Amino acid sequence: MEHIAFVCDLDLQGFCERLQKVLNLPGFEFNHENKTEWAYVEVDNLEYNVSRPYNPGILHVWDNTVPPGCNFGISLILYREHPNAHNHEWAFDNLVLPIGQRIADEFQITVHYHRTWLGVGQNVERNLVFHPNAAHR
Repeated sequence: MEHIAFVCDLDLQGFCERLQKVLNLPGFEFNHENKTEWAYVEVDNLEYNVSRPYNPGILHVWDNTVPPGCNFGISLILYREHPNAHNHEWAFDNLVLPIGQRIADEFQITVHYHRTWLGVGQNVERNLVFHPNAAHR
C-alpha cells in the first residue's frame, strides 16, 4: 500500500471527479464518519482510496509521515490477487511515479509520497515530492 498526501482546496467530490477524468477511472463511491470523509474505486485489483478529514492537520496526527498541513491522503492499495501485489518496485514505477506527477500537474499542487505500508507494523517512510510541471500551467 502506497501513500501520498497533499493540500488541495477542492471538496472531496470535486477532487474525485477530476481525478476520475485524469486517470480514466470509473466513478468513486463515497462515505464518511465523524472525523473524515473518503471515496474509493477499485480497478483490476487496485483500490484508489481518497481521504479528506474534516479538521486540518488530522492526517499528520494520525500518521506522522504525512507532512503537516496536508488535507488529502490517497492510498494506492494492491489487492493480494493483483499480479504485482508484492512487487514494490512495480508499484513505485507504475503507480506512485505516474499518479503522483499527474495529480501535481492536474491540480497544480505539491504531492508528497510519504509512506509504504508492507504489513502489520511494517512501514517504510518515504520522502519524494512531486511538483507541478510548468508546461501544464
